[in-house]
Amino acid sequence: MTKIFKNKTRTLFVSKSDRIEKRGSYSVILSPEFYWIKKVSLPVKKAKDALKLAPSIFEGFLPVGAFSYEVRQSGDSFIMIAYDKKKIAQELEKIIPYKSDMADIYFAQDALGFIEECIEVDGSAALSNMDGIIIQVPRACTNTESTLQDVLQKAVLGKRKVTLSSFDNELLSSGDIKLIAAIFGLLFFAFLSEYIVYKKATHTLEEKRAEIIQSNDLPRTSIQLKSIKKSLLKKFKTQKKLREMLLAISKLRLQSGEYIQSIEESSKGATVKIVVASKEREEAIKKMFPKTFAIKESRVDDNLLTIKVAS
Repeated sequence: MTKIFKNKTRTLFVSKSDRIEKRGSYSVILSPEFYWIKKVSLPVKKAKDALKLAPSIFEGFLPVGAFSYEVRQSGDSFIMIAYDKKKIAQELEKIIPYKSDMADIYFAQDALGFIEECIEVDGSAALSNMDGIIIQVPRACTNTESTLQDVLQKAVLGKRKVTLSSFDNELLSSGDIKLIAAIFGLLFFAFLSEYIVYKKATHTLEEKRAEIIQSNDLPRTSIQLKSIKKSLLKKFKTQKKLREMLLAISKLRLQSGEYIQSIEESSKGATVKIVVASKEREEAIKKMFPKTFAIKESRVDDNLLTIKVAS
């Protein structure tokens, strides 16, 4: 029997025996046949805490399957729902052949939780409210004024929708999922192997570092080592600059009778004294120095040219 409230998207109450052949857009309300439900009192205050206890609450009551759980707070109690997504998906495939026809799916507990009197589903089954729980019983109703079509008009189709990942909007087949899982597994072991190699190499380097520190009597803290490194680099750069300066001085093209009398080095540069043929030679010799060296001062006293070069 088809139980529908006609609208743009139709509200459809389904039992396991139903078969819907007419195409359309349906908001599907699942009969209590599709899930297990309990109302319990627990020593917790929040639904999220009660949800953690759901598997133990249903232990021994459920058939073999992969069950999901949801919890609704009802005053000081909790309404717990257990359902097998795969089994529901299989049943819905029989009832509604086209997946695209289902706009949303709801539990009768959420969509029809407001009913208080017996509501006849068909000649042999009815919905009934038992202490806040909507159940389906194998009997006909007596002395009832409302029909199923009446309550479907008032159905609460809110945010509490049922998501069947194996059925609704299915993008990957089980084979695809297994393949992806296998690929991720291989990548995991590849990264794990690389990590192990990296850790071994790091350990070896640390051992060599410790040997170098010990054999050269170096400090062990990284701050001290960095300070020494910084100092040595500074000295190296200064010495390198001085060597380049001495090389440039050694290449000066002096005339016959001219010669370098002395070179005084310091961290700031060098002072070069050259015996020259005449005072006019000062500018010519200064131009022989590379542009990378700044001449801070030069003078000629009694044919002795003094040039101060900054490193």
